[in-house]
Amino acid sequence: MRLRLCVAQVENVSLCVGALRALGADVGAVNPGELAAGSTLWPVLALLFALSRYKQRAKQLQDMPR
Repeated sequence: MRLRLCVAQVENVSLCVGALRALGADVGAVNPGELAAGSTLWPVLALLFALSRYKQRAKQLQDMPR
């Protein structure tokens, strides 16, 4: 039962990372397995950094004069 829950969590995180990638966020350094495991802080920080860079780029594109 626990293994099935763990696999489902990794699949969910993987789908979320894939959705972010489809939106254009550079989440190449993010490992869904490590992120779902939550054993270290590095994957969380990598995800937050990727989201921050994505948001900065989106804001810069939005603020560009047309």
